[in-house]
Amino acid sequence: MVVADDRRDALTDTRPVDDARASASGRTRVLTLEIDADSDPVAGRLSEGGAPGREFVGWLGLARALELVLEAGEPAPGG
Repeated sequence: MVVADDRRDALTDTRPVDDARASASGRTRVLTLEIDADSDPVAGRLSEGGAPGREFVGWLGLARALELVLEAGEPAPGG
């Protein structure tokens, strides 16, 4: 496993996710992040697959959109 030397390396790492970097569950998800390049604060839409996606404004809005998109794709408890 390769560990980034500093925070900047970790933030700019564009290598594909491999087994060593995958989540503890061993499951990865592919999300689409659309950013309005001219917005201030940051704004856009986050989606997964064919789902309609979640619009967001601001960094906290992005975090909430990520949480909602990930929750929406979770299997039902016990199922």
